Amino acid sequence: MVQCFFHGTGQASDGVCVEIRMGEYRVLLDCGLRNPDMLLSLDAPDLFFCSHAHADHSRSILALHQQFPDLPTYASEVTIALLREGLPPNTLKPFPWDTSIELLPNLKVQFFPAGHLPGAAIIGLTYDAPESPESRPERLLYCGDVCLANLRLAEGLNLGELREFSPDVLIIEGTYGVDRHPPRRQLENQLMELLDRTLESGRSVLMPVPKLGLAQEVLMLLRSHHLFSGRKLVVEIDDAIAEVCNHYETLVPSFPLAIQNFARYQSLFLDPVVRPYIHRSNLKPVPFATSLEPRIVLTSTIDRLNEICKTGDWTTFLPHYRDGDLSTLDADQAEIYLLPDHCDGSTLPQIIHTLRPQHLLLTHAPLEQLTALAALDELTSRYKLHIPTPGHLLDLPIADAFYQPAPPETRYDGELVQTQTEVLLSLPIEIQADPRWKAFADTGLIDAQWQNGTLIIRGISQREWLNRD
Repeated sequence: MVQCFFHGTGQASDGVCVEIRMGEYRVLLDCGLRNPDMLLSLDAPDLFFCSHAHADHSRSILALHQQFPDLPTYASEVTIALLREGLPPNTLKPFPWDTSIELLPNLKVQFFPAGHLPGAAIIGLTYDAPESPESRPERLLYCGDVCLANLRLAEGLNLGELREFSPDVLIIEGTYGVDRHPPRRQLENQLMELLDRTLESGRSVLMPVPKLGLAQEVLMLLRSHHLFSGRKLVVEIDDAIAEVCNHYETLVPSFPLAIQNFARYQSLFLDPVVRPYIHRSNLKPVPFATSLEPRIVLTSTIDRLNEICKTGDWTTFLPHYRDGDLSTLDADQAEIYLLPDHCDGSTLPQIIHTLRPQHLLLTHAPLEQLTALAALDELTSRYKLHIPTPGHLLDLPIADAFYQPAPPETRYDGELVQTQTEVLLSLPIEIQADPRWKAFADTGLIDAQWQNGTLIIRGISQREWLNRD
């Protein structure tokens, strides 16, 4: 029997905080509660793990540490580095990747890279009951926030690394519900093109963004995208964003290889020499006079945005699925853009069908989003579905044998690009998690044939290639 008690589910702007009870142990996963007083009624847990550094998963760690100063607390090294400003030294201990460690008798823990944000982790718990040597271990997998797509500064989740874990209980976020999005690179290009057109029209751009994650993704796009690399442009960021950028500069070895290569020759973000110029701003209205060239300003606070927008012609770029209320922003023109860093309605079921849990717990989204997910036939017919609510204990009995229908055939949405010399087919990277991919991509060669109005594409094996005339 596994039990889950949610102190916060990420709904209605409350943070995420999950208490897991396996055997004699209590394990706390994340602590992003907006009201840390909720921790006062908490019984002392045996272990604490933080999945990543976003505030809705970490903002109450200090209060937890003050209440239980001897509690063993863990996170990835990158997450610890990103949280170091708000916590006393050594509050969190580093936990390694992809290594199963028995931290307590009969309780093993494992971290898997989750995508979404540098250092973000999926946390696996395995409990082997000592009183029942014949029974199999109980396994729980906690996905705080996950993303299959590659971001600029974080590689996407590798589903192949999770395949062997076989969780009985899967806790996973449903941030985007059943919404489906175009490929990430396509959305990045759309944003850069929209920014380019706005600046060319003589308008400056104001971008309210979270200080951690989206801010750095946008800045790296501006530094590396062909429309902006080397461009004579001033990009200003507030102090909070700048401090996070400084932390990122110390984490270069943890970033994707392309970013590591980029960092060998220039700063990732703040740079007064290489165009576009990125530097700190005090966000006072005086520097943004109408006589200045159009610029881009990133800010993590909305306190003085109305005052700034009154000086010159501004277009405000607002992130879709944004947190916080920007409805009072006095902007004469606004654009909505999307840079998703969670799984959408097409990729989330792929993760679930790959892991095939007995119990599926959907969290971290408005109730209507989770309800739409829970109504999908491909989920309701195969899993015991739960939408947890704060303050309610969930009993999750684990069966030794659990029958599931065969997983549905997975569809992958791709793109065709026609050049002067060839046609390119692009498929999402998560197709590699399918067990059939290895055979399909054995040689990297394909055969394409028309059957009536349908183009059939298949992989060519080594044997077939060698036997060809």
